[in-house]
Amino acid sequence: MRSLFQRIHLVKLSSNTNHRQNRRITIEQFKNIIHLKVIRKLKHPICRCFTSCALTGTAFLDSQQLTIDHLEESEKGLKLLYTRNKTGHSSEQYLCSKAIELIKSFDKRPDVQTSKFLLPKVSNQQFNRELKIIGARAGFLLI
Repeated sequence: MRSLFQRIHLVKLSSNTNHRQNRRITIEQFKNIIHLKVIRKLKHPICRCFTSCALTGTAFLDSQQLTIDHLEESEKGLKLLYTRNKTGHSSEQYLCSKAIELIKSFDKRPDVQTSKFLLPKVSNQQFNRELKIIGARAGFLLI
C-alpha cells in the first residue's frame, strides 16, 4: 500500500499550479475538512482517520497498525512510538489533545473494541475514494 502522504501534502502556501500542486492541500483546506458540518454531524470515520494521520504524522499503513502498545504515558504527555513500515525508521512524538481525542473516539466503535488496533480497519482504496468525496464536499478536489 502506498502512503497517504505520498499523494496528499499539507502546504502553507500554494504558489504554483503544476501537477504536484494538484496533489496537495493547503492548511486552510485541511481546516475546512476538520470543520465541515456534514462530516462533523456524521463523525465520518475516514475523515477522522485522515485527521489522525495528519496530526500524528503517520502514514496510512502505519496508522492502520497502531495498537495501545505504541502509546506511552510520560510526565510531558502521551507519546506515540512506532516503526515506519516503509523505511524501518523509528518515530516518536507527543500527541496533541485533538489527536488524543480522535484516537479515543474510536474506542466506541464495535470493530475497534473487538480489535487490538487503535483505528478502524479500512482498505487503502476505500480510504482514498472516501477522501476524494470528502474533499469535494469541502470545496476542493483531491487527485
